[in-house]
Amino acid sequence: MGLLGASQWPETRRRDFANDPRNLLTVSGSANSSKSDHGPREWLPVNGAYRCRYAAIYLQVAHLYVLPITAADRAAVIELEPSCKTRRP
Repeated sequence: MGLLGASQWPETRRRDFANDPRNLLTVSGSANSSKSDHGPREWLPVNGAYRCRYAAIYLQVAHLYVLPITAADRAAVIELEPSCKTRRP
């Protein structure tokens, strides 16, 4: 793993991260393959209605596990934010 990965984490922390329900979403095999380890700059759900939820989960997980967010991923979330505000009830 690169600088953004969890390769230096203790095994228990890696297991907790891998089994965190926020990281366990039911998706098709092709969606899982296309996402791979990409962040919001390189990948967003095809279903536009789910993009805001995905971005929120991405940010929650990054915060909870103290993961860095690249400048490109941060910019993607910021670009997405105005459309998320218009979708709120």
